[in-house]
Amino acid sequence: MTTTFGTAEEQLNRLVQDRRLSVEKRVALADIRGRFGYMKRALPSFIEVARRMSEALGAGRAEEAENIAAELARYRGLFGEDLTAVRDELAV
Repeated sequence: MTTTFGTAEEQLNRLVQDRRLSVEKRVALADIRGRFGYMKRALPSFIEVARRMSEALGAGRAEEAENIAAELARYRGLFGEDLTAVRDELAV
């Protein structure tokens, strides 16, 4: 997943600099690039929380997994709303 973010960031950097694209598209791509930056920085801690939750579930510790799952709520805005915004921008 981190490789995917890195690849996306590289491609967005190239596209933002591509003068063949309209200014409007380049601005939209720059916005997407910024959102990816936030997500990329949050990804390691998000993965760690998800790993802990999965480990607890696999070990049959449902109550612990539920408590850990509550920690994922702090990422909802970033990975939920921001990914929706990225999809919306790409659909334009």
